[in-house]
Amino acid sequence: MEKTEERYAALGKIYTLRTSVQLATSAEQSRNLLFAVRAGNYHLLHDDQQSLIGYVTWAAINRDGWHMLQCQQPPYYLSEWSEGLVMLPMDVVVLPEWRAGLQRLLRPVCRQMPQLAAWRHGQQPRLYRVLCRRKHD
Repeated sequence: MEKTEERYAALGKIYTLRTSVQLATSAEQSRNLLFAVRAGNYHLLHDDQQSLIGYVTWAAINRDGWHMLQCQQPPYYLSEWSEGLVMLPMDVVVLPEWRAGLQRLLRPVCRQMPQLAAWRHGQQPRLYRVLCRRKHD
């Protein structure tokens, strides 16, 4: 029960942040945010004072999910969000004043998965091996 409450509290923080940077949230985006949080595939980004400065959500897809993505079909069902070891970022929002340090902020998230998929609607997805430097963190 506690884990569920924590996740829904995180979802509330995500919506609050989206509102603060004046982002509209479509029904599809709402579903994706809910599925990411329910699957535990999110990371809240904080500054040194523990203030929320951004978040990232992703789907952990498998080989079938990768093939569907090549057909321009991103994960749709909740079960597809935690099936594999390929991280597919679905949403990244960072306060404008922190965008210059985005790469540093995302390093801990990137280390969770061995591969990263990048996709833009209408284009073929690309698969990358995650190489996050451990020095200078």
